Amino acid sequence: MKEYKRISSCLVRGGICVIVKEIFNVGDFIMPQPFLSVLILTKNNQRSINYALMSVQPYADEIIVLDSGSQDKTLEIANRYTDKIYFREFEGHFGRQKNYGLSKCTGKWIFILDSDEFIGENFATTLKYLHSGFKCITMPRYHICSISQWSHFVTKAHYYDWQKRLIKNDSNIFYGNNKVHENLQNYSPRLHCAAGHIFHLDFLLHDYTARAKKSAFYDHLAGGGYPQLYLPENYPYYTMPMQELPEPDILQALRRDKSFREFELRENYFITLRECCKWKVRQAATSLRVVLKF
Repeated sequence: MKEYKRISSCLVRGGICVIVKEIFNVGDFIMPQPFLSVLILTKNNQRSINYALMSVQPYADEIIVLDSGSQDKTLEIANRYTDKIYFREFEGHFGRQKNYGLSKCTGKWIFILDSDEFIGENFATTLKYLHSGFKCITMPRYHICSISQWSHFVTKAHYYDWQKRLIKNDSNIFYGNNKVHENLQNYSPRLHCAAGHIFHLDFLLHDYTARAKKSAFYDHLAGGGYPQLYLPENYPYYTMPMQELPEPDILQALRRDKSFREFELRENYFITLRECCKWKVRQAATSLRVVLKF
C-alpha cells in the first residue's frame, strides 16, 4: 500500500508537469522542494546497502548516495533506487565527507543513514515530529546481535546510543572537526524522539578481527577506537528482544540471509523489564515535550 501511494503520487506530480509544459509552452517545470532527502555514504557495502535503501525508499523524496570508491556491487544495487550517486575520495575525515553529502541534498529535511543500517516500522511516527518546531530529531539505535531471536545488545555503550540523524536542511547545520563519530553543529533545538529506531547490522556482518581492525583505525584517526562499542566480547554485556520490527519484506529478507553472524544471548528478566519500562517513559516524555514546547 505504501508503494502504491508513492507511485501514484509520483505519477500525479509528473502528469501536472507535462500538462503545464504543454499548455503554457514552458521549458522545464520547477518542481516544489522535496520534503525528505536521505543521505547514505558507501564504500564496498554490497552485503548491507540493499536493506538500507529498501527501508527508506517508501519515505524518501530523494536518495543521495555518496561513494568513496566501491569495487563490489554496491553502486549496481544503489542504481536500482536512485540516480543521484556522487563520488568523493575519502580523506580520512568523516565530517567533511558528510558535509559534502549534505550539500547535495535538496529536501527540507535530511535523514542521514549509514550503509549498514536500516529503519523500522515506526519511522512514519518519527517523521510526524518534524512539524513540531525542532531543528534536529535524534533516534535511538539497536545494535543487533541476533536475527533469528531478534535481539540487541544492552550496555551503556550500545543502548540507547542516540543518533542525530534527522536534521533541517539549514546551511547553519554542519559537521565539525571530529574525524570519527563526527559532531553536528548548530542543531538546537533538538528532540530525543522515542518513536522509531535505527537498526545497526555491523556486528552481524563483521567478525571480531574485522571489528578490532576498525577500532584500531578509528583510534589512529582520532585517538579513540571505542572498543566498548565495537568489541562487546571483551566486556560484560546483556541482550534483550527488540521492541520494534522492520517492515515485513525487510524482516523476511534478513531472515533468508544466512551470512549473518549470531552472538550468544545473555538475557536477564529484570534488565529486560527495566528497559521496557524506560522505553514507555521515554515515549511519554517525547510527547510531553512536544506538547509543552520546551
